[in-house]
Amino acid sequence: MYKRQCLDRAIATGSIGITSPLWSFMFLYNRLRKEPLLFRQERVGKKGKAFLMVKFETLYTGAEDEAESQKSYHYLPEEREKNDPRIHNRAMLFLRQTGLNEMPQMINVLKGEMSVVGPRPLPLDYIDEAAEIFPEITREWRRTALKIKPGVIGVSPLQTRKLPIEGFDQ
Repeated sequence: MYKRQCLDRAIATGSIGITSPLWSFMFLYNRLRKEPLLFRQERVGKKGKAFLMVKFETLYTGAEDEAESQKSYHYLPEEREKNDPRIHNRAMLFLRQTGLNEMPQMINVLKGEMSVVGPRPLPLDYIDEAAEIFPEITREWRRTALKIKPGVIGVSPLQTRKLPIEGFDQ
């Protein structure tokens, strides 16, 4: 276990160092548009403990609350993000499509709240909503996924990113 923590911290430190130009760009860009550098959202981690997960703010303040009403589900999966009206330019679209907007999660790794690899941490309200619709699946997820630290990289984001909306629930 200790070796994994050391490896996680080494990767996180190196990643932050390598991407320092990106951090500078995002700081300046968000300062010009009067938005915060980081998007913060409470997520559920190991043993159900809540923590604040961070990402680069690539949308605008309040966009997360408008997600369902703003996104169009009529597009093919690969077109959905390109046509999301909350994304204002190609640079922010590129960051979201490549996952570089997730780089600040390395701070969560350094704090010991996340691991580099693990299950995706979910917002508590998503878990509560899923429990109403899929009680068995949610119970199984709580039993297994909450035993380990959530990760920046995992199977879920890699497999579900391009799923059609109809297939996402499955």
